[in-house]
Amino acid sequence: MMNPIPDRPKEGVNLLRIVGGIVVFFLLFAVVAYLASRIQDRRRVAADEEMIQSAEQFGSQIEIGHVYFNTGENFLGDRVRYLNGIVTNRDSRPLELLELTFYFSDKLGQTVLRESKRPIDEHKAALKPGESREFAIGFEGLPSDWNHQHPAIKVTRLKFER
Repeated sequence: MMNPIPDRPKEGVNLLRIVGGIVVFFLLFAVVAYLASRIQDRRRVAADEEMIQSAEQFGSQIEIGHVYFNTGENFLGDRVRYLNGIVTNRDSRPLELLELTFYFSDKLGQTVLRESKRPIDEHKAALKPGESREFAIGFEGLPSDWNHQHPAIKVTRLKFER
């Protein structure tokens, strides 16, 4: 009588299972990472929309004054125009973030450059109610057809502390 020899798993089959498991793991990881980034993007868009709505509602509570230009050079020796001014918070809440959009025009009044800058953001202390703060914003490479007048300034995003 013959003793049956138990089948040994083939090494190639085990290796295939290991590789398959690794592939499945990375695919699942990629799907989870993608979904997490989509959720984060949606939250960012919602927060951005909230800041835009706040700017439309409360932009009048932000006062921009004493605006003037001066000229300097960057570390490469290129000419930089600095727009200086004072921002004042007329709201009852501290201001955490302020984005201003600057509209530079030509001699015909057409916009030749639109650029947004944040004189107050998460890297600076909040602007308390009634407080004023100086700002200086640099602009490099202004268009040659710019009329050399002060740009129109619009509050485009803002966020108050809750």
